[in-house]
Amino acid sequence: MSDAKLQEEIFAVARHLYERTGGAQGRDLDNWLEVENIVRTLRKIAGEDGKKYILINVPANIPGKKNKKIE
Repeated sequence: MSDAKLQEEIFAVARHLYERTGGAQGRDLDNWLEVENIVRTLRKIAGEDGKKYILINVPANIPGKKNKKIE
């Protein structure tokens, strides 16, 4: 991902966060740093093209739950 595209994505998500928090003033830098961390982490997980998937290992036996047979 190019630096310009990364900055655009961070800006878009930061703007969304700003709007969702009611436009709270004085949190610009905090919001930007939080969103930058989120976007970079998601990019690491999803890959640069965003097409990788996350595999989740769910145990078949969950304590306290009656288990159904998985086929």
